[in-house]
Amino acid sequence: MKNVIAERVIHDGENRVTLRFPIDNELIKIVKGLPNARWSRRMKCWHISDRKDVISLLLNAFNGKAYIDYSAMRVNLAEKIRFQKKADQKKNQRKSSITADSGLAVLSEKGEADVSMYRRWMESHRYPESTIRTYTGMITTFLRFMKERVAWSCSRRFGQGQEAFKYKAVEGFQGSFSSAFGEGS
Repeated sequence: MKNVIAERVIHDGENRVTLRFPIDNELIKIVKGLPNARWSRRMKCWHISDRKDVISLLLNAFNGKAYIDYSAMRVNLAEKIRFQKKADQKKNQRKSSITADSGLAVLSEKGEADVSMYRRWMESHRYPESTIRTYTGMITTFLRFMKERVAWSCSRRFGQGQEAFKYKAVEGFQGSFSSAFGEGS
């Protein structure tokens, strides 16, 4: 008999139950018939909403077709939430230590206003959120590096042959940074 492993997880902020099994069209058809079933590319498995009667729902759906291993569902969900929070805290600590240790100056109020204005401009021109994050992040880093320089005084010509691009911290940004200023080649 086929085997389906069910496990409780938190996925995109929701309590979900993953269903892991080798690719099998018959099992996939059954899963698609379950309420709120979705495929996750990130987890590489099917998942459904976690609810009170999820075990009986699975047992009834797969009755005679597959064995449901729900032993992992006995793990306390509170423990998983605590583990997830600790992992998130460690991740945030690493991010803040990287920012704090970079040795760059704090962005001035004028610099923050310039970056914010640039963000609004990109949003009004329907740039994707990932592009907005990338460009504003690069510009923020650059302005912190340049300290006294005002954002509007920077241009592509300024970046060519200047000291800024001789430093490793900024060197990798040059091509994308020029694009961020809207001066593509």
